[in-house]
Amino acid sequence: MAIPNLEFGIIANPQNTQPYFGWYFQMPIPIFDRNKANIGKAKSQILQSELKKNALDQDITTQINFTYQEYIINKSNFERYNDIRKNSYAILKEIKLEYLKGKTTLVDYLQAKQTWNETEHEYDISNYKFRKSYLDLLLVSGILSQ
Repeated sequence: MAIPNLEFGIIANPQNTQPYFGWYFQMPIPIFDRNKANIGKAKSQILQSELKKNALDQDITTQINFTYQEYIINKSNFERYNDIRKNSYAILKEIKLEYLKGKTTLVDYLQAKQTWNETEHEYDISNYKFRKSYLDLLLVSGILSQ
C-alpha cells in the first residue's frame, strides 16, 4: 500500500478512423492521495490497543477485588482466632490453678494443654494467612514490587 502503483505501456486506439499508437505512463500524485489505507490501519491499531487496555484494566480490577476480599476474610479469621486464643489461655490458666489446688485431674489439665496447643497452631496459621494476604494485596495493587 505504501508503494505507488505505476502503470506504463503501449496503447493502440483508433481515433476518427485513424489508427493511433503511443506510449503511456501513469502514476498517482501524492497530493491527492489521502493515505486512506494507513489511516484505516492506524484506526484499527488504536481500536485494538483500546480493547487490550480495557481488558487489562478489567483483569487488574478483578485481581485487586479478589485479593482484597481474601484479605478481609483472613483478617476476620485472624481476629476471631486471636479472641479464641485469649479465651483458651484463660481456660488453661484456670484449669492449671484447679489442678494445682487438687480440684481436677491431670487428664483434664493435659486435655486443656492440648486444646491450647491446637488453638495456638490454628492462630499461627491464621496469622500467616493474614500477613500473606496483606502482602499479596500490596503486590497486586502495585505498591510492593517483586
